[in-house]
Amino acid sequence: MNRPIPTKVHAMEDYMTSTTLPIMSRKLGVMPTTQKILDSVAAIAGLQSSMTDYEGGVVRVLPMRAHLASDIVMGGGLLSMALLMQMPRVDRMMLAGLGAFSVTLAMLTRPTPAH
Repeated sequence: MNRPIPTKVHAMEDYMTSTTLPIMSRKLGVMPTTQKILDSVAAIAGLQSSMTDYEGGVVRVLPMRAHLASDIVMGGGLLSMALLMQMPRVDRMMLAGLGAFSVTLAMLTRPTPAH
């Protein structure tokens, strides 16, 4: 499978997601439960990014392949929540969209950093 997204781009996206999710959830007016889920995802994404061995990593102890696997698991969890939880449509759409994005980005990102 061709993986066109370099790890440097993935790193930028990780940090953008972790900073914008809390703001987006409040601007869209999702339920407090959904806000907590998205705040948690943002915190995990930011922490994981800072620990990943790629261009955006600070500590660089987490291999890129483990990071991508974690992104897929997190995306699957978000998709499952969107499908199984009873919540307003905007909340479900936000969780499903983020979940699908997370899985897709992980599947399209190169597993080895350029550094």
